Amino acid sequence: TMDFGSMLSKLKRDAQVASSAPAPKRSRRDEPASSGGSAQAQTRQQQSPRRYPSTPVQTVFLVCPPGVQTGGPEAMHQLCHALNTSLSFEGKAEMLYLREDDRVGVRHAKGVQRLPVYERYDAPAAEGLPGEFRNGGADGNVSSSSTGKKSDGEMPYSSELVIWPECWTNLIDCAGIQNFSSSTKKNGFHQSAIWWLSVDNNNGKYKDWDRDDILHLYQSEYAKRHLQKKGAKHAVAMTEYIPNRSADDEAAGAAGASRVLQVLYNPLKGIHYTDEIKRRSGRGKDAVQFTPIGGGSDGRSRISPEEVVQMLHRARIYIDFGPHPGMDRLPREAALAGCIVITNAEGAAQYEEDVPIPAEYKIRKFDVGRIHRLLRACLDDESKVDDFDPYRKWINSQARRMDDCVRNFIDEINLKRRRT
Repeated sequence: TMDFGSMLSKLKRDAQVASSAPAPKRSRRDEPASSGGSAQAQTRQQQSPRRYPSTPVQTVFLVCPPGVQTGGPEAMHQLCHALNTSLSFEGKAEMLYLREDDRVGVRHAKGVQRLPVYERYDAPAAEGLPGEFRNGGADGNVSSSSTGKKSDGEMPYSSELVIWPECWTNLIDCAGIQNFSSSTKKNGFHQSAIWWLSVDNNNGKYKDWDRDDILHLYQSEYAKRHLQKKGAKHAVAMTEYIPNRSADDEAAGAAGASRVLQVLYNPLKGIHYTDEIKRRSGRGKDAVQFTPIGGGSDGRSRISPEEVVQMLHRARIYIDFGPHPGMDRLPREAALAGCIVITNAEGAAQYEEDVPIPAEYKIRKFDVGRIHRLLRACLDDESKVDDFDPYRKWINSQARRMDDCVRNFIDEINLKRRRT
């Protein structure tokens, strides 16, 4: 028998012999099947440390799930349109419709039909992934994209830029997007950017704040301060806007001329606060009528954006006591529909730059008695809706502000790099 000390010595000797032996070669069948997470990790290990790109951008891909009509996807189509119609940008922008995939992170959703609501935008669907045609992809063509030069062993960048929504930052380096663009390709990496259309909807997934190669776009003051706090190295402003649907708005306005609904609320946001307000204001001789924005008996069933606008045109007041993860769309839609807007001061709503409504309508400390009195005052005095004329003017100016943002963005990714 061997005592414990001898056993331990033998184990150490065996370990040293094993570590010095050459590792056996692995065949392809020995490779583990990749998953979204492992594919991302493998890609990052292959990458050399990258600096901020100096290659001028010629093609912009805007990532978006197919067949979704919400504020984020529409903002992506707006930016695509703004780039394609800008006199300052000599390249092109395309919508890159992607679906999540458990094995490789994302897959290209080729051949999907664009939603009719997006037909107003010059936003064509990309036929391939970044680098696909540069490397002899589906159509065998090679684009004229130029690449930056290597320096200090660093891989060059292509002239393609992929803009990700903040909810998909975990997929930036996944295998599904790196298929045709990686350190193994002679044309180099594509460039990457994140558009922070919200802060909270990222749920803390993005942690690579020390990366120098990512360009951050921020839609709100809330997002700007978040990026500053986290130490993001490169950031530019990029707003979006409520599109002018004059025919739809006129029809909705005619249908809702009577303003039969007193107070609308979103049943999916801040419902614990809304329930407390309803308990105080929903009964008694001065009771206030509350209506959820939605379908079904509880108002929690999804309705179309057009139906939402129709409801807003029939209401007097819209309240929003939920989180404001970014410069939310619904308060702006409500104001344009002629509603009085009452919010809390959470998230983006705390900043005048994001929700510039009169101070008396922004409840910084929840006080159900004060809110009840404010609701009654608004219902008793129809002229209070005029207090929101400056807010509506500000909302209607956002398309022009987006043009300014796009010019600065083009300068950042193209013109400035040509001058250096």
